Amino acid sequence: MGHSVADRTYEHLRGAILAGDLSGGSPLREERIAADLGVSRTPVREALRRLGAEGLVVIDTNRGAQVSSWTERDLDEIYGIRALLEPYGARLAASQASDQELEELVQLYKSMEHAVRSQGPETTMESARLTLVFHKLVLALSGSTRLVSTVASIVAFPVLYRAQASYSSSRLLQGHAEHGMIVQALLDRDPALAEATMRHHILAARAEDRRLFKLHADPAHGSVDPLPR
Repeated sequence: MGHSVADRTYEHLRGAILAGDLSGGSPLREERIAADLGVSRTPVREALRRLGAEGLVVIDTNRGAQVSSWTERDLDEIYGIRALLEPYGARLAASQASDQELEELVQLYKSMEHAVRSQGPETTMESARLTLVFHKLVLALSGSTRLVSTVASIVAFPVLYRAQASYSSSRLLQGHAEHGMIVQALLDRDPALAEATMRHHILAARAEDRRLFKLHADPAHGSVDPLPR
C-alpha cells in the first residue's frame, strides 16, 4: 500500500529537519510548504501535527509552526535519561534476545562498518542514521515494550542524529568500536558487561556532543545552528 499525501509530506519535512536543511527556529508556513510540494494545506497541517508530537516542531497559536530549537539543558536531560534506561535495556537484551535477533544486530553492525570507514558527508549522515537504528534495536531486543515506548517518548533521538552527523572520523571509529563491545557482550550473554559497555558508550557520546554543542551554539539564544554537512 502506498503512502498517503500526508505521509509523504511528513517524511519530506522530517527528513529536511533531521538533515539540518531546516534549522532550529525556522518558520514552517503551511501555504509556502503546500505550494512548494504541490499539495493542499490539509496534509501539511497533519504533517506538522505529527512532527509536533515528536518534538521536532513547536506549534504556537500566534506565531504558527517552527522547527524546534535545542538547548544544552535539553542535551543533558536526553543523555541523563539514556544513561539510566539504555544500559538497563542492554542488560535485558543479553538474556532475552534470541539468537536470530542477535544475528540481526550483528548484520546491522557490519553495515555500520562500511558507513563508518567511508569518507564524505553522505556516508557520515548514513552512519549517524544507522547508529540510532542500532540503539533502537538494542532496546527492542530487551523484550520490554514499556521500556521501548518510554525511551521513544522522552528521548529526542533527532537531536542526537544532528549531533552525530558532525562527528569527526576518529569519534565515528571510536563509537563504532564501542558498538562492537556492546554486540560482543550481548553475544556472550553477559548482562553486567552489556550494561557497563552501553553506559560507557553513552557517557563518551555525551562528552563529544557537549563539545559539539558549545562549538555550534548560538550564544545569544542557546540554540544550535545547522551542523556542518
